[in-house]
Amino acid sequence: MIQIPFFYISIIVFHAGLSIFACYQFMKFFERTGAPSSKVRKLVHLLILAVPLSFGHLFIFLMVEQPFTGMQLAVCIGIYFTIKLLTAYCCLIAADREYIPFGTYLVMGISIAGLVLLADYASSLVLFRDFLSLKADLLTLSIIITLGVAFASIRIVSMLSQTCSSFWLKLSASAIGLSLSGIPIMVMYSLVETSALLPSRYISMPILAPFLTEAFFLLILWLIPDYLLSKTNREQKAELLEQQHHYKSLFEHNLSAVFTCDVNGVVVNSNQKASEFLGYHAKELLGKHILTAVHTADKGEVKALLQNALDGEASNMETRVIRRDGTSTSLRLKMVPIKTGEIVKGIFAITEDLSEIKQKDEKISFIAFHDELTGLKNRSFLIHEIEKLRMAGDDQFSVFYLDINGFKKWNDLYTQSFGDKLLYEVAERFQRKVSTNGSLFVRFNGDDFGLLLRSKQKHRQEEVLLQLREALHHPIIVQNQECYVSASYGIAAPDSVGFITNELLKNAETAMRYAKQSYDDHAYYGDEIQEERIQELFLEKELRIAIERKDLHVHYQPKINSRYNSLAGLEALVRWRHAEKGMVPPGVFIPIAERNGLIVPLERIVFEEVCQDIASLLNKGQLIKRVSVNISQIHLYQEDFSQFIISCLKKYNIHPTAIELEITESVIMMDDLNVIQRLEHLKEMGVEISMDDFGTGYSSLSYINKLPIDRIKIDKSFIDQIEIDEQYQTIIKTIVSMARHLRLEVIAEGVETEKQMLFLKSVNCFHIQGYFYYAPMTFEKVRELLYSEELLKEPAVN
Repeated sequence: MIQIPFFYISIIVFHAGLSIFACYQFMKFFERTGAPSSKVRKLVHLLILAVPLSFGHLFIFLMVEQPFTGMQLAVCIGIYFTIKLLTAYCCLIAADREYIPFGTYLVMGISIAGLVLLADYASSLVLFRDFLSLKADLLTLSIIITLGVAFASIRIVSMLSQTCSSFWLKLSASAIGLSLSGIPIMVMYSLVETSALLPSRYISMPILAPFLTEAFFLLILWLIPDYLLSKTNREQKAELLEQQHHYKSLFEHNLSAVFTCDVNGVVVNSNQKASEFLGYHAKELLGKHILTAVHTADKGEVKALLQNALDGEASNMETRVIRRDGTSTSLRLKMVPIKTGEIVKGIFAITEDLSEIKQKDEKISFIAFHDELTGLKNRSFLIHEIEKLRMAGDDQFSVFYLDINGFKKWNDLYTQSFGDKLLYEVAERFQRKVSTNGSLFVRFNGDDFGLLLRSKQKHRQEEVLLQLREALHHPIIVQNQECYVSASYGIAAPDSVGFITNELLKNAETAMRYAKQSYDDHAYYGDEIQEERIQELFLEKELRIAIERKDLHVHYQPKINSRYNSLAGLEALVRWRHAEKGMVPPGVFIPIAERNGLIVPLERIVFEEVCQDIASLLNKGQLIKRVSVNISQIHLYQEDFSQFIISCLKKYNIHPTAIELEITESVIMMDDLNVIQRLEHLKEMGVEISMDDFGTGYSSLSYINKLPIDRIKIDKSFIDQIEIDEQYQTIIKTIVSMARHLRLEVIAEGVETEKQMLFLKSVNCFHIQGYFYYAPMTFEKVRELLYSEELLKEPAVN
């Protein structure tokens, strides 16, 4: 029975473990840091492998019962360490290469095996020279096995440097370490008479045991790279197959037509889109030259494009091709070289159909320069045409600005769809009339139109005006309704070639507004209108400053209950005293504020001053009637309108019942749900709502009945006619009667004579406002009125 002492086994296991550790750390360090680029890193790599192997060999010598001198051990370790460093360097070279040529592989394998054997032979000669006994057969076997270990290790290290997993790294390091640890034992059995060195009870162990063990490890070493190679091949094959599927999918389902050509430019493959694009079957395209379908005039350039691709450069150009049916189309052709390494094997010809893109561009251009509703050219196109004239130095033209009078009433009375149809018919009539004289007719927006006349002569302008009037001479039938339509026209012409296009259009618009104000249907922009516009610009600037500085003031006009001759309330009216121009009429600066986005801050200044005045009276124990404040349409559309009103009331500690908001019919007719909800919210708090200028718009009873209105205010234009026209008396009676049935209060404004007052009392309209009683007055005058006994007969709002 073979007996192997524990000490002997421990040395073998320790030596094997040290070898495995050295191999694993070497391979792991290489995986983590990559190929060492500096001398220090290279030295670290070499020491990681050489040091453990050298000391491991030293422990093998401890198996024998032979005393060694210190010099022998030192020489042995030195030789072994030096040679192992060289071996580690060879391994480092192998690990750093992705591909090792066969010749290099042979040289490296033989070198590593030779160095390993040299280290073991040299050590044996130094330590066991007195016990040498060469066994040729065993020596040959040890050389063969060592060569096998070297070649297998190189394969493993090279493969793991490319694709490395933790499991295979550990397994490979273990196999290589075990193989390296067994080589010194094989060499010792081949060169040394072990019977003289080992105790007699150990020599009964079969002499081939180390060699068989090493052969087993060698088998594992060769199986590992074979398996890894097989696994890598399978993965690469699967990856290649997937890439082929990706390529095929990209090629076949590409939205562009794609042709594959050889180096001669002959089509060898094409996708479905290519067949659809040119009108040929895929088989018909095979064998045709890529230039076959190219337009004759473009073949020279496409040939140069092909040559660039064959030279290895991708490039593109816009060209034309002839389809099978003979039609020509534009496309962008891109040629890309197909390379294997640096050698061009063919080209890809990729096309992009530009006809669709050009159609889209044309559509975008049409939308950019045309009105969607009428199909007419739009403002942008008119500006574009005027700019072309300006660049050409041509100022012999006129611009007309047209606005349909009272168009809003059609939308209000019917629907927006009705209004759109009416606009379309109006545009058709205008276009038919002016197309004969070569004028450009456009739609700006809403019910505004423009016209470019290539003349600035007065008689030509008047001819066009006559044509425009004639276009609206007869009623327009929309949904069986006769619509009588009129328009206002503003005409402007450039003074010189140095005109500014937008200024010219603004001048024409200003002339149109002037025509509306002067109750004429047209106006020419000239000195008078220009002066008016200059004044408006001046007032706009000054008004903006006045609003910023809060230089506006509030006057109050009392509302009287004529039945009791008592104060029924007050209306807040804004006043502006300019430093140079004195008092500017509200009829002048209010429209300016509305046109230039100043009305909201203006009205907020007024409302806050009203709250301050009411708070001042209440703080002194005085009673105050409800104060009404005018609110514009645009102000109601502000999202923070309700919050502003509520915050002001809270700021000055005023009850909502002290405030009344006056809105116009235009607000009511918009029928905007958000506006209605804001008004209802304020009404629920106690704020009252009145409709100002009732009768001047197009309100219907159905709208009034649905809205949160407390009272209606009869406009001054009706009151002025009471003493002149009995028909207006009938209208007022009807309004009062209607309001009574709707449970609405009525107040008449603009009452200036006793006859007007008496008539209103006779029809039970007792609330009156106007100069007959009081003109607008300052807050100080209001305070004095509140002390008057005859004005304190009705209960007041506290």
